[in-house]
Amino acid sequence: MSTTKSTPSIAATALLSSASYGNADLFQKYYILATGAAATNPGIAWLETQVKANNDLGEVNKVIDAYMAGVEKTLGRPGALQMLIKNGLGVAVSANDAQSISAELTANKISSWSQIFNLAVGLKNVLGETLTAKASVATTFANQLDVAKKVDAYAGEAVVNAVKTLLQGTTATSSSIEAAKSGLIGLIEALSGAGIKAAVIDGYIAGASVLVDQNGDGKANPGEWTGTTDAKGYYVLPSNVSGSKVTASGGTDILTKKAFTSVLTAPAGSTVMNPITTLVQTVLETNPNALVSDAKTLVNTALGIPASVNVLSFDPLAVLASSSATAEQKTAALGVQATAVQVVNTMSQMASVIASSTGSSADGSQAAAIVAKAIVAGIQQSATSQPGKAFNLTQSDNLTAILKTAATEAKATAIVAKQPILLRLRWHPMWQLLMLQALKALQNLPWLLPMRLLHLLRLQNRVI
Repeated sequence: MSTTKSTPSIAATALLSSASYGNADLFQKYYILATGAAATNPGIAWLETQVKANNDLGEVNKVIDAYMAGVEKTLGRPGALQMLIKNGLGVAVSANDAQSISAELTANKISSWSQIFNLAVGLKNVLGETLTAKASVATTFANQLDVAKKVDAYAGEAVVNAVKTLLQGTTATSSSIEAAKSGLIGLIEALSGAGIKAAVIDGYIAGASVLVDQNGDGKANPGEWTGTTDAKGYYVLPSNVSGSKVTASGGTDILTKKAFTSVLTAPAGSTVMNPITTLVQTVLETNPNALVSDAKTLVNTALGIPASVNVLSFDPLAVLASSSATAEQKTAALGVQATAVQVVNTMSQMASVIASSTGSSADGSQAAAIVAKAIVAGIQQSATSQPGKAFNLTQSDNLTAILKTAATEAKATAIVAKQPILLRLRWHPMWQLLMLQALKALQNLPWLLPMRLLHLLRLQNRVI
């Protein structure tokens, strides 16, 4: 295989830095590098029998080499290296970087996949810390699967992809580890022999049409899985379904009793689908090389959501309804739901105006997607100009920029002149005060009252 001569990348240098062979959660690390998912305890036990039988890693190395030979046959050696680095070390490298890494490994007489795996698991730099953190989270997942007696339910492409999605963004920070563990424990709770139970949330949306959109065209095509949420807003995604994106449209918001007119999306494997996951999915669609973890971090930061909250699995309404949740947890949950209300109001109001505008090329669903894309564009621009700061969705300048961007893409630029629409998208100070009072009173109030205030906020933004 020919290689491209280039200056070694940071990733290449890190992979070839000196490392000692560590053995903490060794088999979990091997499995994560190979698949991006977590190994079960029975799987790890089988690998341990191979070690005990021969008193070395020889047989395990053969398993690694055989598995990766199949991956290399499909993806090529650079492609297999890209996969390994993304799975285990949390870094997306270019094809040219992967070629450079491959050449350097060969020059250093590191040619077999088992050698590369053992080099990776022994890294002592930040990349090694990331792999160690992922292995720790994966071990927690495996142990909790045993406790829940759901090892057999951890099977099928949809389930494995869900674990990959939740594990992918783990870094060595405590907030990242906490978010990954809570997300995976939530996934275990949602698992059954039928698949993954998930919720569609604005308020919960009953009767929504759910689609695993394999080709990204937003339409149900032959072979793509479709379903409908039940009276409580839940659906079950069969474990054998493949696809990277889930969408939901239609139905009735059981909180407001109004027809749901927007469109929600989420990365496949998410156990919730709401306005916030829609932004995460939109980041991935507008940045094909972005990792799910990058998209979550961008959205969490922009919306002021704590890094410890895994937005792909966090159900704020369930926390608010929980009798065991603390006042602090309910306050945090109400904050997340209030943010989701801001996002969906912006999306639905602007999409309605754009779709009905003379000259617009977009229908309601297309307009909603265009607005989500415009919000993400604003978030990304803000992240570049003001790193680490939240993106204010109630600020007129930001709303004007979002509307202009979306209207331009939909060829409905005439509506930019209609500034009064922005008044409908801004929160009146009275409602902000009510929200603050609800947050402060949560220790003494049942969850339903704060949710009724959200209900009023939702309606208020529709009728002003």
